[in-house]
Amino acid sequence: MNDQRQYKLLTLKDWVSISKLASHVKLSRNYVNQILKGQMKVNADRASEIAHACNMFTHRIDLYKASDFCDDVTESNAETERRQLIDLIVSSIATLDDIKTQDDANATPTLKDFDAIKELSDAVNVLRKGQDK
Repeated sequence: MNDQRQYKLLTLKDWVSISKLASHVKLSRNYVNQILKGQMKVNADRASEIAHACNMFTHRIDLYKASDFCDDVTESNAETERRQLIDLIVSSIATLDDIKTQDDANATPTLKDFDAIKELSDAVNVLRKGQDK
C-alpha cells in the first residue's frame, strides 16, 4: 500500500469505523476494507458513492476521489463528484444558518453576511497553507 493510500485509510479510520462506512454504502465490511486498501476496484458509480461517503464522514472535501477506488472514472463521474462536494458545502452552510438562527431568529444568512464569508475564506486559506507544508 502506498503512502498516500495509507494516509487516507488512517485518516478515515480516525473518523469512522469501516463497519459504519460499509453500512452507509450498503456493502459488506470485508468488501469495503478490500476496496479501501486497493485490493479490489469497483465500478465508477460505486466508487463515487464510496468517495463521497469517505469525504462526508471525515469532513473533508476532495480528499477521497472516485479514482481512488476505480480505474475508469469518466468525465461524467468527475461531475458527479463535484456535485456531491457542492451538496456537502450547501448542507454545511445550511447547518451554520440553523445554528445562527437558534441563537438569534433574525440572524443574517451566511451567504449574505460579509463577515461570515470572510471567516470562511480565511479558514480556507489557513487550510491551504497547512497542506502546502
